[in-house]
Amino acid sequence: MAEAYKSYTSLLAKKSELESAIIANGAHPVVRTTATGTDQILSVVDQIVSAKIAALTIQLKELVSAEVKKAEESRLTVEERKRRAEEEEAAAKHMKLAEEAKFKRQHAFVFTTKSSPNIEYCGESKVISNFGPTGANYVLGASSLPTDSATSWEVEVLSLPSKWLFVGIVGTSSITEKVAYTHETSYGWANTANAISEGKYEPTASSIWPGITEGDKLTLKYCPVSNKLYCFVNNKHFYMKTKPLANAFIQFGFYYSNTRIKVTSLYN
Repeated sequence: MAEAYKSYTSLLAKKSELESAIIANGAHPVVRTTATGTDQILSVVDQIVSAKIAALTIQLKELVSAEVKKAEESRLTVEERKRRAEEEEAAAKHMKLAEEAKFKRQHAFVFTTKSSPNIEYCGESKVISNFGPTGANYVLGASSLPTDSATSWEVEVLSLPSKWLFVGIVGTSSITEKVAYTHETSYGWANTANAISEGKYEPTASSIWPGITEGDKLTLKYCPVSNKLYCFVNNKHFYMKTKPLANAFIQFGFYYSNTRIKVTSLYN
């Protein structure tokens, strides 16, 4: 393109010189129809130069168009690379967060015991048995649940001699209350007509809660974004609002000996 432009400017200068020479001889190719031999030669040369200039003008336009197109394609390529890099970065970030959430969920299903409950592991499921004497005992998740996404888990009641069991969450791992579910950040369900909110009996939720019986399979789901705790059992679903919790731990409360449950994490 640079070479063509150089030829173009050179021819323009030559054309200007020829036109000046023609005018100096009193024979402009447009004004005069008859001319001396010198005039005729100058006129012919002028026409040739003009034709070349016209051809070069077209060539330059094509080259400019090609350069513009190339620059546009280059710009689009840069934008495309930038877009792909951003997508890859976002995907990597999402994967990292997903792995962190998975890791956190896995550790949320490693349980610590208070008082007598024993924990038996069974693959992804954990069998929790209360072999201790009658009295309030509880089990907590060793780690808190993810705070940016919902977590679900299933509780299968293997043995329930007294029909008393608490399932839910609590907002701390440092419980000083003798009965864990009475902590002010406890939410969940227990025996017949006994729903717990903020560690207290909740009459409205309790009035529709059927209770827990041996053989039941309960699916619990905690949604920290919407501050809700759900429970699905026997084709019925229940839920309660929770206060925003900085941390939430899975909680089970036992009272009578030989109560056994199996807990399974349901990854979302």
